[in-house]
Amino acid sequence: MKKTIFTTAIFVVMTLTIQSVFGQTKQLPQEVRTDFCKNAYYNYKYGTDAFKVWMTTSARNIGFNSIVDIEIAIENICNNKKLQDEFFQNVLRIGGSRDFIFLQFQSIGMTAVNAKTLTDYLIEKENDKTQVVTPKSITNNPEIQVNSNSVKKDEITGYPTEIYNPQPLQDNPSLGIIKWNVQGIEKLLSTDGSIKLPMTITKIKDALKVKPKVETDDYFPELSDYIFTLANGIVLSVRNVQENKTGWLIIEGENDKKISGLPFGLIINQSTIKDVEKQLSNIKTQKLGNYIEFRKGGMDYRFEFNKNKTLGKVHIL
Repeated sequence: MKKTIFTTAIFVVMTLTIQSVFGQTKQLPQEVRTDFCKNAYYNYKYGTDAFKVWMTTSARNIGFNSIVDIEIAIENICNNKKLQDEFFQNVLRIGGSRDFIFLQFQSIGMTAVNAKTLTDYLIEKENDKTQVVTPKSITNNPEIQVNSNSVKKDEITGYPTEIYNPQPLQDNPSLGIIKWNVQGIEKLLSTDGSIKLPMTITKIKDALKVKPKVETDDYFPELSDYIFTLANGIVLSVRNVQENKTGWLIIEGENDKKISGLPFGLIINQSTIKDVEKQLSNIKTQKLGNYIEFRKGGMDYRFEFNKNKTLGKVHIL
């Protein structure tokens, strides 16, 4: 009787051990997903253009079409495992060695331990899939058929909310000084009439003489947005980053207020998409989402459009 109980106990322990080991290969730990999605969201907002295109394509692949839906989906990526998994699949589709895949995840800010766990999980999962999927089932797999159809920019409609012409941002060294003449922010300008970042929050407060509204990023509480609303209807938003300096600046008009004095003679809440395209026609630009942007020196300038297809905001990054 004792021998039977002992044998049964050993069998149960072995079963639980096997389930535990194989369970680790089938389930990705939540802390790894959290590490990935927070860094993915940060890189989408503030990272390279290539990463933005990569993430946008992942969202499109699972059915998000409008840029608004895509933005919302990516903002909530920590609660969207389907979007996370689609991004993982895109990494695998690129191919490359285990080390290459590992570096893709570590490069966005994941810890080495979590990046390795994620890499091992994906490779093991892909190997399992390869062993059980036959060539015939691959051909008939609707998901693979959909993903094999690349999206072309001419197939996207609804411009400007569907601008889709991703190009690596290139510098425009032949472009002259980006001058501003916006009333109310004169003390923020350099002697040549340009805006140079970074600058301290203290300098902005002293120059504008306006108490800002401070908002903290839910994902990155160490970062804060300072929103200055001027008496003339200008809304200036700046992000506070390391050493009390701004990471980017946004100019817009309160309640559709028209703001003039922008570079190239453009006017917020008045200039149309065609106006912006005409003024930037001789500049190397990128079009993605609902904006057109270009690079000058070490700074990027983004012209974002409203739903009524007029210029809504100007970003300096």
